[in-house]
Amino acid sequence: MPSSYAEINLDVLLQNFLRLQSYLKPGTKQMSVIKADAYGHGAVRVAHVLESYTDWFAVVNVDEAIELRESGIIKDILVFGPPTKTTVSAYPEYNLTAVISHMDHFEILKEETAYHVEFDTGMGRLGIDCNSCDEVRTKISQHEELYLKGVMTHFASADIPGDPKTAEQIKIFDQIREEFAYLPDILLHAANTAGILCYPESHYDMVRHGLGLYGYDSKLIADSKLKPVLQWKSCLVQCKWIQKGSTVSYGAQWTAPENGFLGVVPVGYADGFKRNLGGKAKVSINGNYYPIVGRVTMDFIMVFLGDQYYDVGTDVIILGTNGNNADVMAQQIDTIPYEILCGLHNRVKRFYLSTQD
Repeated sequence: MPSSYAEINLDVLLQNFLRLQSYLKPGTKQMSVIKADAYGHGAVRVAHVLESYTDWFAVVNVDEAIELRESGIIKDILVFGPPTKTTVSAYPEYNLTAVISHMDHFEILKEETAYHVEFDTGMGRLGIDCNSCDEVRTKISQHEELYLKGVMTHFASADIPGDPKTAEQIKIFDQIREEFAYLPDILLHAANTAGILCYPESHYDMVRHGLGLYGYDSKLIADSKLKPVLQWKSCLVQCKWIQKGSTVSYGAQWTAPENGFLGVVPVGYADGFKRNLGGKAKVSINGNYYPIVGRVTMDFIMVFLGDQYYDVGTDVIILGTNGNNADVMAQQIDTIPYEILCGLHNRVKRFYLSTQD
């Protein structure tokens, strides 16, 4: 048995998908983003649950896409990352759709490759300059051996309701849409989870379900019906009495304020538990929350239990659904839930729960 494991509830995953779908007008296509191993949840299992519901999948590189194809996934897969000379053969071989985010990509893609064009409307990362529509149309006509399937952009700050930057990006993308109106069969898409929830005018032909699939959106736009899919669990490997004034962990940075029990949990930064969560995060034991004390170590964290004793082997919820979910942890160390979820390392074994099994 591993020292810790993640329970991933596939029924909750599907409920989140359907909740996001409820924001859409009929006919809007849906892309499920399962890059980074589905944000740490396991891309293959997530894809097989969603394949009967979603229209597209999205990953960041061809290796992630090939893994899905080899597992039996047949739905369209969009590869967000730029194609390179070493990866272009994989697109037609595995029926993958490329993203052209630079003019040079038109010249390296192999014959019969499908693609979407990405415009940079304000993200400032990947994407063709939004003033280059004429040049893009020329490239499209010059490369009839390639198949244009969509036009896309990426929002920079859609998780802020009423954000003027997002409003400007939508305005620019509306103008780009007009430039390609002569191609009626392409898919236009821009909205991530935040766009779905806050900017219905950005839904266009398709939306991209990302973090919302896994139960999170933003503390500014919280949808209480989205539920965390993943719980990270372990157990106590030691519970010992310590005296007031005793110090705990490296550097002796924490001193017991009173006599009490100290619990040791076999999880550390080698598992993906952020080192700077020490002294901030809490774990849940039998429905009660206890603070992590002392420095987080490579393989262990320590929790102060006060006068409460628990037997060795008692379950500990490290990352849960309420007082210690990924959003709570992210706020404690000034980061985002994406980093918390994607940071779970491979030695955290994944187990899947579903009433469908």
